[in-house]
Amino acid sequence: MRTDTVAIGFTVDEGIWHGGTGYLSIVTSGPGTYSDIRSTTATITVPEGLSAEVYVCGDDHLSQTPPYDGWYIFNKYLRVYVDGVKVYELTGYWWAYCYSKAATVGPGSHRVELVITASVWTNRTGSDTFVIGYATMDIKVRGSGTIQAESHSAEAVLDGNVTHVFTFRLPEATGVRNMSWRALWNSVEKKGNGAPGSIQKVSFEGVNRDEWFFTSPVVIRVGEPAPSVNVSNGYVIDAVYDEGSEEAGVYGLAVALNNGDEVGYTSAKYLVTEIRRETRVIGGMLIGSAIWANSGSTIVFNQTVSYYDSTGWVTEKIREGVETGSGVTKVFEDVNVSRKVSFSSKNRSDCLELTIRLPQLTLVFTHIKILAERDISNVNVRVCWAHDNTPIAGLRVGCFETGQSSVTDLNGFASFMIVGSGLQVTVYPLDSLNGITVYEEARVRL
Repeated sequence: MRTDTVAIGFTVDEGIWHGGTGYLSIVTSGPGTYSDIRSTTATITVPEGLSAEVYVCGDDHLSQTPPYDGWYIFNKYLRVYVDGVKVYELTGYWWAYCYSKAATVGPGSHRVELVITASVWTNRTGSDTFVIGYATMDIKVRGSGTIQAESHSAEAVLDGNVTHVFTFRLPEATGVRNMSWRALWNSVEKKGNGAPGSIQKVSFEGVNRDEWFFTSPVVIRVGEPAPSVNVSNGYVIDAVYDEGSEEAGVYGLAVALNNGDEVGYTSAKYLVTEIRRETRVIGGMLIGSAIWANSGSTIVFNQTVSYYDSTGWVTEKIREGVETGSGVTKVFEDVNVSRKVSFSSKNRSDCLELTIRLPQLTLVFTHIKILAERDISNVNVRVCWAHDNTPIAGLRVGCFETGQSSVTDLNGFASFMIVGSGLQVTVYPLDSLNGITVYEEARVRL
């Protein structure tokens, strides 16, 4: 994220150093010239964009000198040196200029020295004490400057608030305990303070930018890719999240984006749809596209299609009936069903046509028919459907009188070996098939 879109400034107005020279005191011990010198030194660092002001006060208004003549003070001065260069000097009476600004020092590291000195000439014998005075020095850092943010991060809640955080470091300043700062971003100003050299953070509430749009239909079929998106107004996409299309429903798609300074994390909906068919039967068995029912029975059936739209599943009845029959088939021809599903999202509206084919539906009213005849000591059996006489393979049939059973071959044939004469055998099915339980048994006299 860009760090040059926030304006950060700092101001300083604080004393960074205070000290004094101590008293300038001269003790004489007979005629002659005597001197004393006192000093104090400050080592300071002035931040870039700031300056330091040096104030000095020479306090000599309460000097203590002997109460008689025969002496005088000379070579008395107060001086300020910056990096070894004299920048200020007072001679004569200092007190009148107490706390005058002695110098202004620019950025960088500097050595500031305050020096006071005086000499005394006396013609007196014995010892005298001259207390000339003392001097103090105060250094204040004043000024302002700008700071470049080190980082810019943003956190967005989906379709909610956005918080931008800028991180910056206050400049180093020896002796300064506190700096004030202000930050301006998108016409919003924040203020704070901190110690020199410290890391500061400032947060702003941003706008959750919604600078994206769909570039493909917002209504899709189950299993298709989610709608595609693009951005506008110089934004780039960071990530796109979608809820897939495995099942029909209304799902969300979210886009995270930024333009280097602002961000967005917003969502929109898309519709996943499909169309289904269903056949329901009462009184028969649905096998493939045929409904099987016992001869003489009645079946109730209906065929529906269901499709998903913005309100949920919609079911429509396409055909229905109540039918009866015996040993017959009834056919309903195939039919194509189409329905249109519309959906609107994020200023886009799309329509998708869904088509499904209802295949030919055959109603089979039938029963199992068994034919039998004697062949010497065998009873040969043929099993077929009553509605079209096609053979029934794999069906177990049994002889009631002997308890024998056999399974029909691919052509519907089975046989029993019967020993004896003057008997009658009855052949009937032992199993049902396709839900058909009605049958015509066969009787053979031996």
